[in-house]
Amino acid sequence: MKYVFVINGRRDKEHIVTSIEQQIRWHKHRSPQVVADFVVHVTKDADDARRFVRSMGCEHPDEELCFVSCGGDGTISQVVSGVMDAGLTSAVHHVAVMGFGSGNDFIRYYSARAWRNVMAVFEGAPQPIDVIRITCDEYPGQAFYCANVAHVGFDAEVAHIGNSLTVEGTKHPYVKAIWRALIKEGLRSKARVTVDGTVVNPSQRLTLCSFANNGYVGGGFYCAPRAKNNDGFIDVCLVRPVSLFTFLTLVGLYRDGKHLDSPRCQPLITYTRAHHIEVDAPRPKRLCLDGEVLTGTHFEIDILPGALSLWLQPEM
Repeated sequence: MKYVFVINGRRDKEHIVTSIEQQIRWHKHRSPQVVADFVVHVTKDADDARRFVRSMGCEHPDEELCFVSCGGDGTISQVVSGVMDAGLTSAVHHVAVMGFGSGNDFIRYYSARAWRNVMAVFEGAPQPIDVIRITCDEYPGQAFYCANVAHVGFDAEVAHIGNSLTVEGTKHPYVKAIWRALIKEGLRSKARVTVDGTVVNPSQRLTLCSFANNGYVGGGFYCAPRAKNNDGFIDVCLVRPVSLFTFLTLVGLYRDGKHLDSPRCQPLITYTRAHHIEVDAPRPKRLCLDGEVLTGTHFEIDILPGALSLWLQPEM
């Protein structure tokens, strides 16, 4: 199998290239029979990973390839999208993850593994997982793919601001983004969420709503503690409009994944599972998927069961 290391080429990620290339050279010298064939690609811009993976997959449709995402959740999303764009079969095309991001929410779903060790990737094994597919009225004819969590409302604004702070090199970008989003956007959004044909917020208002394949978002907030990424469902967690005081008193429970079982939170939350979701807003609204932000007034969200082969490192 050929391993294709797709590395986030942003300037603040230069250390990733050095680390991975050094590890590959060392392992190739020590165990040439293990490191048989590999490619290293450093991305040039935000969409380069998706284009590169799609192109390489289309050029090698029958060759067994493992695309190794080396970066954060945004890089994972781009690599997964490239695989899905190319229509590659999960029997011979896989995606592995080396976690070098600021949030690393995707890998929090799993038990402890050597997420930054190249040899652990070579020792991995395939595991089928679901993928979320999203379309938006502002991007006709295009589809976007999410392996982790998509969301609208307050936390999408946090992600939008947090992305900018991350690029600037700010420490704890998502924590600081929360306070900026509170000041700039507040806690009340207007949007209708329809889950498998049923409107779950008749008031058409919300504080936030997550659509989860895995469980974590925003650098460690456990928004969907019951989510499983191989059950063929999207877990939907909608928080109704709340005051700033209520938000500040309950956000800790939401962060720790205790909100679903808390009597204080239950009256404020709708939690369900779905195959198909539609989000409609009276004016353009942001939807965030694995760090990528889309803007539109109509979104359709679907689950693709078992669509991706995740090449997963062994537990430590």
